[in-house]
Amino acid sequence: MSEKIYHITTPIHDSRTSSRMIKFNVRKLREMGTNPYPNIIYFTQEEELLVTQTISKIVKDDNLKLLAYNICSDHIHLLLSCDIDHVSKIM
Repeated sequence: MSEKIYHITTPIHDSRTSSRMIKFNVRKLREMGTNPYPNIIYFTQEEELLVTQTISKIVKDDNLKLLAYNICSDHIHLLLSCDIDHVSKIM
C-alpha cells in the first residue's frame, strides 16, 4: 500500500456530543439525570507541554511521520503520513 496523509482529531473526554450520544440520551441519563451538561476539564499549559513531550517521544521511538500537530484546549489535531492499515495501530 502507499502512504497517505491523515488528519486525526482526538477530543478530550466529554468535550464533544456525538449523534449516538444524543440518540441514547447519554447526557440526560448520566448521574440519574442530575448532570446533563458536559464536564470538560481543559488542558492546562503544563498538560499541553506533557502531551507535546509524549507525542514527540512516541514519534521518535516508533519512527512515525508526523507532519504537524496542534493542541487546542479541548482536542488535538495530528497530520500523519502512513498506510491506512497503520492508522488504528498508531492511535
